[in-house]
Amino acid sequence: MKKVILGFIGLSLIYACKSTKTSQTKNNVSATQSSKVVEDKGPFIIKVANKGITPTEFKYVYEKNNQSNDSAYTQKNLNDYLNLYSNFRLKVAEAESLGYDTVGTFVKELNGYKKQLAQPYLKEKGVSERLIQEAYDRMKEDVNASHILLKLADDAEPKDTLEVYTKIMALRERALKGEAFDKLAQQYSEDPSAKENKGNLGYFTSLQMVYPFEDAAFKLKVGDISMPVRTRFGYHILKVNNKRASQGMVTVAHIWARYTDEQEPSDSVEALKEINEIHKRLLKGEKWDELCSQFSDDGRTAKSGGVLPEFGVAQMTPSFEDAAFGLKKAGEFTKPVRTPYGWHIIKLVEKKPIAPFEDLEASIKAKVGKDTRSDLTKIEFLKRLRRENNFVENKTNLELAFAKADSNLVKGAWTYDEKDPSCALTIFTIKDTKYSAKDFFSYVKLKQSVKAGHTPRFVMEEIYKNYVDNSLTTYEENNLESKYEDYKMLVREYRDGILLFQIMDENVWNKAVQDTAGQRKYFENNKSNYKWSERVDATVFNCANKEVLEKVKEYLKSSVYPLNEDKPTPVNFENNVDTLDSKAKAFLEQSINQMIRDKNLTAEIQLASLKTEGTTNGSARIAAIKKVFEAKKIAANRYNIVDNGNILTTEKAYFGIKLFSSSKQTLEKLLNVTNALNLKVSDGKFQKGENEFVDATTRTKGEYNLNKNERIQYVIVRDIEAPRNKYFEECKGSVISDYQNYLEKEWLAKLKQKFPVTIYQEEVSKLIK
Repeated sequence: MKKVILGFIGLSLIYACKSTKTSQTKNNVSATQSSKVVEDKGPFIIKVANKGITPTEFKYVYEKNNQSNDSAYTQKNLNDYLNLYSNFRLKVAEAESLGYDTVGTFVKELNGYKKQLAQPYLKEKGVSERLIQEAYDRMKEDVNASHILLKLADDAEPKDTLEVYTKIMALRERALKGEAFDKLAQQYSEDPSAKENKGNLGYFTSLQMVYPFEDAAFKLKVGDISMPVRTRFGYHILKVNNKRASQGMVTVAHIWARYTDEQEPSDSVEALKEINEIHKRLLKGEKWDELCSQFSDDGRTAKSGGVLPEFGVAQMTPSFEDAAFGLKKAGEFTKPVRTPYGWHIIKLVEKKPIAPFEDLEASIKAKVGKDTRSDLTKIEFLKRLRRENNFVENKTNLELAFAKADSNLVKGAWTYDEKDPSCALTIFTIKDTKYSAKDFFSYVKLKQSVKAGHTPRFVMEEIYKNYVDNSLTTYEENNLESKYEDYKMLVREYRDGILLFQIMDENVWNKAVQDTAGQRKYFENNKSNYKWSERVDATVFNCANKEVLEKVKEYLKSSVYPLNEDKPTPVNFENNVDTLDSKAKAFLEQSINQMIRDKNLTAEIQLASLKTEGTTNGSARIAAIKKVFEAKKIAANRYNIVDNGNILTTEKAYFGIKLFSSSKQTLEKLLNVTNALNLKVSDGKFQKGENEFVDATTRTKGEYNLNKNERIQYVIVRDIEAPRNKYFEECKGSVISDYQNYLEKEWLAKLKQKFPVTIYQEEVSKLIK
């Protein structure tokens, strides 16, 4: 059980880190790969294991975790946090002393996080901010547009590009001269859906189409036809059919009858019956909140009227979302709606316009980063890097390099001679770093692929563009820590966080989970901390009316209950045939598979034979049925085969199977056939406050009839369990968690003896406000 790392590690790190086994062989790491942090010069606010932390570094982590604390800079709060921080640094110091920061897997993991952390610094912020604002402004509008697509490979040669461009321009001219756009799309568009939708894409909004397409659609006026638009799919021309205001945000409540595809089909039927019955009662005027509280399967919202957090387009499953946005007035509710999670009745609580920019900025930023519009950011970013880092090409040497391209390059089999003098030529420089033709050729050899239909020169030029971009980006990435202080601090935070995670996992988390003897000993020494209050062992039958209650009591006279009242469907034997055919075996196995999934189920098989058959047929057929049960490893006490003998005069011999359950919840399915809300059953041991109907009894053994929420509750109290200490198995999770705390305290005490800790109060005093 992994506990939450202290706040100064940062929430992003808690979720990002994963355990790396420290028992692995520690690899030698070169000086350039070492993850150790170079110690800052003083003054220091704290020293742990002779390693100083400057006030600047401490203030960075402190403010990051005390942003909303108005009294953060009191002496008490600072000293309390310094105590936690010193514990954190002690654990990191121990990890360093054991060489955790030289393990190959650690170096690889840290480098992976550094790449992630570098991403915001490898974009052009001004362009990103403009695109984020633009995306938000466009979210206020939906556009209905049609298009004609002529496909073109993303890496097409110039001559092929010109050919497709000429064709799409000719189609545009025809549309401008009056030919119907939808007919042109249906006839010429290479979008497969155009044959059906005639090019009409319906309504869409910002961030739902590739950016060049979206950009053209939002800039066009209704009725206008665009110039050709290039995307990764090819060339498009667009016609805007309509524009409308965004639907905004919606808050709804729901009543949920849970059902998933993993459950039995019969459960889906039961869920639909239940939701239909609730819908009928809502139409009759019964109160939403009361029905939601009693019958909704959403435990998080049932007691609060089923209200869900607000959402917008594309934030819920489509069927749920369409139904929710289709509601017009507050209080209006839908018919039952199917989703992958079951059946819902949805009620409108509130509709409101799209949220302010400040509320959506973060989510839009994330989407823009993944969208094709991020290419614009990349282009501007690379332009800046060329300027800042004094990127200079040697055109002459570059032409000599391009001349090495031959037909093998388009086959993906190109190579070069490392002894060729041209390999030593510098083709470009980034600041003082020279990039040779050999560096480029190595990249070409690595990145080449089959490019049938392209010229070698074109392929090499395309690879060169990528090589330059990659070289500029890598150069910038390698120098981020010297350029950006906040990036350097983030890298330190992640480095120390990974070390902390590993050392804690070995000495506390995993150790506590694996040490079963230690768990038991800790439990025995602290039994008084793990107690049950008084519990009532009871079953609650929440009945719709007296008739349902009487049926419940009648069924309770037996120890098992049929899954349904229908007579078993008979499966026939051919005359004097004792073996099960494939149909009969499949029928039998269907019930047996239910028994495998639910250990509460038992089966009764009724067998009848013809009078004209021999008496031995019955025993042989019983043996055949038993064989199927035994093959599925069903215990003999879970099924009973009743041989009714040779009693039939006509038709064929047959057998039928009926399932019974010892679970009282079975009565719900049995009695909810005609009305899905006839009965709700709750069974178990209840502490005070866990079941309102049990709490309404005198909490003594016996039977109780209650009348609450316009229904009848029949409560059977079987026993009262006095307050007692929990058994180990009943509280194992809590014991392990507490044992982890115990191990951590013991371990920290040893670390404080091993490593010196010095707090410089004069520096602490300077931070007090």
